[in-house]
Amino acid sequence: MAATTSGLVAIQTACNAYWDSILDIVEPPAGDLGASVDRWANIIEQRLPMSSFTAVELDAGVDVWARESVEIAQRVLYPPTLAEHAVPGADYKRTADAVAERRIALAGYRLAAVLNKIIK
Repeated sequence: MAATTSGLVAIQTACNAYWDSILDIVEPPAGDLGASVDRWANIIEQRLPMSSFTAVELDAGVDVWARESVEIAQRVLYPPTLAEHAVPGADYKRTADAVAERRIALAGYRLAAVLNKIIK
């Protein structure tokens, strides 16, 4: 069944709420937000060290970053199998968590490379 415009908005709303909460961004945990971010960064860096990525991935330009993001949004965030008005299920959430962690790690390594080039 094709999604209607209002149906797509409902799907986006449910998915956006989930994605926004992946790292407790909407309502951060009580206490030091900086410490929470540092904790997540350390966890992600341990799970996905720079060696987890290829040189091609790390050296890609911003145009590639944008294309990757669109492709991931189409394939993962709003897949054709996601039903209208559906709250994302456990499988979706597991996939979303893995994709988000990988994108966060890759973005951090890419940003570090860009900043290192500027500084040198």
